[in-house]
Amino acid sequence: MKFKPLGSIAKLFFNSLFPVTKLSYEGEEAGGGILWGIDGVVRIAHGACRASDIAHAIASARNTVEADIVGCLKLESAKLRKKNKL
Repeated sequence: MKFKPLGSIAKLFFNSLFPVTKLSYEGEEAGGGILWGIDGVVRIAHGACRASDIAHAIASARNTVEADIVGCLKLESAKLRKKNKL
């Protein structure tokens, strides 16, 4: 794998600004990131992804659907709306 110094610097800068995102950032290992929505799951892939990255992204999306993450988001957002916090 080719080392990308500018990408590494950008990632360090981003992670220092948004430390919580380090927990959910999937980067190269997952072939992109998840775009959370209320009506479904979308995987955003990098333009330079390899086939193995795409396969991992599909598996991750499938796991998200099987775990009913969208249903949980709907339930929690309904609770917040009921309390007028959303």
